[in-house]
Amino acid sequence: MDGALERISRARTRMEDGEEAEKDGLLSAAVLLVGELRSGLDLQQGGPLAVHFDDLYGYLSRQLAAANRQNRIATLDEVSDLLREVRTAWVTLPGSAYV
Repeated sequence: MDGALERISRARTRMEDGEEAEKDGLLSAAVLLVGELRSGLDLQQGGPLAVHFDDLYGYLSRQLAAANRQNRIATLDEVSDLLREVRTAWVTLPGSAYV
């Protein structure tokens, strides 16, 4: 998660500077990292919590792709904010709740 946040932050800077190629690569890497988080979910055992995280990670991936195509900094900020909230939630979840 930290890796995705770091790449989004760097991509945001590249977007502001008009450095398309670097921005594209960083956002592609961020999408892959969010995909890894998503693929690590156990939808069978995780129940509704896992399903909600699966939906959220799918949304985040789509938003990152849209931000890349449309050069929308606000969308990158939204994704970063949501990822930070997820990170906080993971830190506070008891070990038995992991999905």
